[in-house]
Amino acid sequence: MTTCYERTYGARHLAAYPRQKVQRIAATYSVFDGGVQVHLDVWLRGDPTHYAMYADCTDSGDGKLCKIDFADGGFWRVSATPKGGLLVTNGDVWVNTYASDSQQPLPEGRRLKAKRADRSWALIRQASCPEPPGESN
Repeated sequence: MTTCYERTYGARHLAAYPRQKVQRIAATYSVFDGGVQVHLDVWLRGDPTHYAMYADCTDSGDGKLCKIDFADGGFWRVSATPKGGLLVTNGDVWVNTYASDSQQPLPEGRRLKAKRADRSWALIRQASCPEPPGESN
């Protein structure tokens, strides 16, 4: 899978938002049998661990709602931004260490609370990203 959307928050931004935990976030999507799955990769401030989670997504207003399968796993919502990026809205999502590739809560995982500083992240579309279904240049 190709990383389609990504955002790395620099020192200046993180200094202005000292409670923000997410330092870098990336999103990849897959389309299969008419469904969409979104995979998030997350790096937290001061933590060298690479976290990740994926979920099947359903239509929700002008975007997609991506719910994690296990109880209280949280969710995220993705929607397009006016400049062609992706807005990821956090619903208290759980992320595991990247190597686990599990949708079950693992002891080494983390909950990303949807507090003000980590309620949403505006990601930038990467040049390597294929056109989303139904779009063309």
